[in-house]
Amino acid sequence: MKRSAAMMGGASSRAAVRDLYKRVVRLGNTWEARNPAQTPKEREYILEEARTLFHQHMYETDPQEVQRLLQEAEGRVEIAEHYGIPYQRTSNLPPGTSADDYRRGQISFGEAPRYHTPSHPLFDD
Repeated sequence: MKRSAAMMGGASSRAAVRDLYKRVVRLGNTWEARNPAQTPKEREYILEEARTLFHQHMYETDPQEVQRLLQEAEGRVEIAEHYGIPYQRTSNLPPGTSADDYRRGQISFGEAPRYHTPSHPLFDD
């Protein structure tokens, strides 16, 4: 039988995951969009995203990864509550790239495209 991350991480981890999930569900059920016509759509997005991501990582056993996932989720909740934005915040990508390039795996964070390769050293020592 596979055990969930919360089970593997002990009582404190289990409680943190459970409390965070409750917080997200509560947020999804009480969400009010800036545009009232979008409220049902945004509520559905929040609840579906929570279901998907919590189930996707249910069997994570590495305590450090569990902590990273909890911090990421808490950050998303805080952004949603503070800024009224339920959608995942896009990260800054290197210049000359797009989110589509990142999603297709053509680039990863930390890589920056080279626009100019000098033919000689820029500085003489």
